[in-house]
Amino acid sequence: MSSIKDQLLICTAEEARDFVQYRIPWHEFSHGEADAALSVDGAYVVELEDILAALRRFRRKKAVYREMEEEWIRPIIRNADEIGMNIAVGSPDRAFRDIDVTEMSKHEPLSREEAVAWIFMQLVTVWAEADEIPYDALIAPAANILWNETHPASSPRYTDGQKDHFITDIFDQDRTDSLSEEDLKRFRRYTEQLIKKGSLNALRIRAYSCYGGNAAYACDWDYAREALEVILQATQDPFAANTLGYLYYYGRGSLPGRDYPKAYQYFTIGAFNGVYESMYKSADILIKGEGVPQNYRAAAKLISRVYYENLERLGNGVYDSKFADAALRMGNLYRDGTGLDQDDMEAYECYLQADLAIRQRLPFKHYGDNAVYQRIEHALEDMKEKLAGGIELHSLNDATAEYLRDLMDGYPGRLRVSSVGNTARLEVSRVSYTGMPVPRMLVTVGPMSYCKLCDVFVMYAQNVRERKLPEEPVDFDYMDYSPETGALDFYHWGERVAGVTGDFLIQDDRYIAGMRAEDEQEHTFVSAVRIASREKGSWFRFGERFEAICPFDVDPGDLVLISTGTELAAAEVTAVYRAKMSDLPYSTYTIKRVEHRITADDVPLDYRFIFEEQN
Repeated sequence: MSSIKDQLLICTAEEARDFVQYRIPWHEFSHGEADAALSVDGAYVVELEDILAALRRFRRKKAVYREMEEEWIRPIIRNADEIGMNIAVGSPDRAFRDIDVTEMSKHEPLSREEAVAWIFMQLVTVWAEADEIPYDALIAPAANILWNETHPASSPRYTDGQKDHFITDIFDQDRTDSLSEEDLKRFRRYTEQLIKKGSLNALRIRAYSCYGGNAAYACDWDYAREALEVILQATQDPFAANTLGYLYYYGRGSLPGRDYPKAYQYFTIGAFNGVYESMYKSADILIKGEGVPQNYRAAAKLISRVYYENLERLGNGVYDSKFADAALRMGNLYRDGTGLDQDDMEAYECYLQADLAIRQRLPFKHYGDNAVYQRIEHALEDMKEKLAGGIELHSLNDATAEYLRDLMDGYPGRLRVSSVGNTARLEVSRVSYTGMPVPRMLVTVGPMSYCKLCDVFVMYAQNVRERKLPEEPVDFDYMDYSPETGALDFYHWGERVAGVTGDFLIQDDRYIAGMRAEDEQEHTFVSAVRIASREKGSWFRFGERFEAICPFDVDPGDLVLISTGTELAAAEVTAVYRAKMSDLPYSTYTIKRVEHRITADDVPLDYRFIFEEQN
């Protein structure tokens, strides 16, 4: 016999089963303690048979919801963990918050685990305010599951709701290709049965199956079009309108040809309802003036919206988004100067982004993605050829800190700084003060043919002239950059927490990752100031500072000749230090090297004008 002590109801496994099967109501079982916590002495896990037994008893009693809630539903949910029911977390008021109620309410269950959770979800969220509880509708799916366990798998007993669950689960997860022939027959049979009963969901499944074809249905553009028009009329579904737009745009099936005005009509419905494909397809029509007045500006606005909204989705890990399509079209706008200022490098960077995004999306096997991939690759290669020597660099000099500000996109950030000699390394990441995840940064540097989703962005400041560099990471919410002075300052709540003045540079981490082991050895480096230029009349930038590897001993104040890779420069050594090559930007440790020590008399005539003028 169960006993109660300090609000703890102690019982055997058999007694717990009697309660769950509703052989005894809770007020009797708990000795009148409505909020008692259950403690089962022995192993007991609720089975689907127990739940069905209870429902049948309630049905015989014609119990109303109030009785069921107080005597059975709430006590079970409150003690779900103790009796092995994975249906609720915490108090009854929080029941089913960890269950996707929207998804579960669409379809009736196909397994024991689904059935238990589904029954309670229906009772708590669907029938709580009903005058009568539809016991038969609750019992039938679960009874079918038990019946199917003891009967041949080739002829399962399903309600219409279970049939709907079966075909929807297979179609929405794109699993028709992996079905056995027997399951394919069941898929088609259930779909046709439900269509005859007026199921718009089954009609949707067959329509989209026929749109291009799958293992269950051959391609039938005409059926797809007719079915989607029925669905659109009945539901005003904007995705049905979007697909109809494609059918008319390409003149699929028995249509006499492309019908651009009709396609634009359907795409407009989708676009006004936020369907990204409809937005950029409407833009395509506006750019070409296909059956509508040509309007580059409107097209650019539509494409820009799809681009920026899906850029954030891509950063949040939604890899089957429409960013690839939008980035391709943004590239075309820059390439052709339609709606945006003509800019080949901007176009190339958009194509790089589209290439990254479509490669992320291809595994989802969306219809038409292979064609999208080919268009992106052609656009990318054509623009790469047009830009010729302006790309494939390993580093980008004169990279402004404005680029960093664009990457942050208004998010607060975290800064980590390290420095060697006159070079500072800045690591910046986005942070969240709300606990919500922040999107990763899409770092795109056209001159380096570089495009990557990053959690941390790294840039360098060379020739540092002033610095306030914290030893520990600091957060910031505002950046201020002066192109005239090269000063980049970071602020948090109005206080300057870090700052550096120098010449900014971005490096290609793909190259750095492939450095040879010997590049990790320490070398002697010098900081030096240019005092002359070899080429007569070519000043470059007087006073430019170098970080250069030096293979021999020098001291501050010595004059040296430095090879930058493109020219020779006379310079005065200001500091000498030891460091690893990997501690410095690519351009520093690769193309700058001290050739030999010189004196004022050694400076060739071509140097001397500049050198003597400064001395």
